[in-house]
Amino acid sequence: MSSHETPQSPVERRTSVVILGADAVLAALPATAVQLFHACLRAGYQSTVPASWGDELVAEGYLSELEHRDGRPSICCSCPLVAARLTDAGAELANAIIPLAAPPVAAARYLRRLAGTTPLHVTYVGACPFSDTAAIDEQVAPREFLDRLVELGISLEELPTTFDDVLPPDRRRHLSLPGGLPTDQALAERALPYRLVEITGADYAAELAELLMGSEPLLLDLAPQLGCACSGAVAGMAPSNARAVVMALEPPRSPQPVIDRSVRVDVRAPLPATPPRPATPTASGPPSSVPADRERHAAPATASGIRRATPASDFIAPRRPTATGDWAMASAGRRTPTGVARQRAGAFPLALSDDGLLLPRAYVARRHSSPILVPIQAAPQELAPEVATPTVKAATPPPAGQEFSLFVAGLTSVVAHHIAPRPEPWRRRLDDAIARWWDAGYDTAVLQRARALSSPPDVDGLLETYEAAVAHLARLEKLAALVRPTLRGAPIFRDPRNVAAAESLVDGLFEDPATDDD
Repeated sequence: MSSHETPQSPVERRTSVVILGADAVLAALPATAVQLFHACLRAGYQSTVPASWGDELVAEGYLSELEHRDGRPSICCSCPLVAARLTDAGAELANAIIPLAAPPVAAARYLRRLAGTTPLHVTYVGACPFSDTAAIDEQVAPREFLDRLVELGISLEELPTTFDDVLPPDRRRHLSLPGGLPTDQALAERALPYRLVEITGADYAAELAELLMGSEPLLLDLAPQLGCACSGAVAGMAPSNARAVVMALEPPRSPQPVIDRSVRVDVRAPLPATPPRPATPTASGPPSSVPADRERHAAPATASGIRRATPASDFIAPRRPTATGDWAMASAGRRTPTGVARQRAGAFPLALSDDGLLLPRAYVARRHSSPILVPIQAAPQELAPEVATPTVKAATPPPAGQEFSLFVAGLTSVVAHHIAPRPEPWRRRLDDAIARWWDAGYDTAVLQRARALSSPPDVDGLLETYEAAVAHLARLEKLAALVRPTLRGAPIFRDPRNVAAAESLVDGLFEDPATDDD
């Protein structure tokens, strides 16, 4: 690590601390978190702490904020990717958002409060694109950090799997989930009526809009779906499984707080500035198809006070991680009926109802059109871009000449729905398999995509491979439950696309049976 500024450099003359993000622990597999902690000490860091300390602080921040809310649906916003995505819609969602600091930033602030006047050099290993450069001195991508350890001659596999001669950090959780969400139990203990809802579907924008329209007290979370590294959403990991995998590598939950609650840490954070939006679409076509959060983090950070070892865009987890291995399949693109202009969305567009209430544009679009158009208004993967001025109270009608095309497209859709022929035999076989495995609790997305094909695939081979993967996952689940009974029924063992991740998880458990003995 001669080319890097090491934490032992005499120029620093500060206590060197490293914060290990959840994605760093995942990147080190099959090495255990304990071995990674030992490696940091070997590398010269004087103290190593888990980013879960920041999760605990952020979870406490959400609980405190919810105590002052009136029960309306609220959106968790401690991930910079979530903040960037939500503010693409302008200020319309501001009242529903709870903006807090990113977990690694909260952990760094906590460490500095604990240190008092002792100067610290804080290094964060992880992909969170935070913006608070006063709390963290250096950020290193997980893969680059592991490469640095190799340069130093440190082999993770050869390091101890237990803490014998050093005081270990408490890696347990009390209030939080990965990424800083409070648990349902923590909400209940504070007598808060809120229920946590993780939105991990492909049509997350439409689902979020629908939930915000309701009156049920919900705490909504988009972090894994948008690629939040702190929640475990790394490449190759399904968003719905991200948190379960991270927690499976951690010790059992603590019945008591794991951080000093007498140390006051401000975890509040301002929302990013609202990006400018055109009042009307330009003649050249729809806005850029590059998602706003990707654009915002595409360039390396230039703020003073922090040295990023790698540009943030090089290691930010993708917004929608795709599966890896034999089960990787490209998601089917959205099919738009003939005559309907397709536009790429980059926001959560909203409009005003006749009563002056904020409504998602998906609920008011083309309200003047014939009811026969309703069947083709299925929720898209992303909502249409905002094109109305703030004073407009209803959706803008379609461009001249498109109304008849829309009517024909809707009529065709309805007629096709009512006179659709009976499914072919190969589709009926897939329907039976989908129903059977869905009832058994397994993810059937692979089979559903095959059924949607225009021509029959190798149904025998597909079903044989799928059933073999399910049987393998069942064996892995039994093995994992022998070491950690709480893993029985974990989502990672119910999705054939995550066989590789399940194997890595089980290998880690059996290579380090004493992982929980911190």
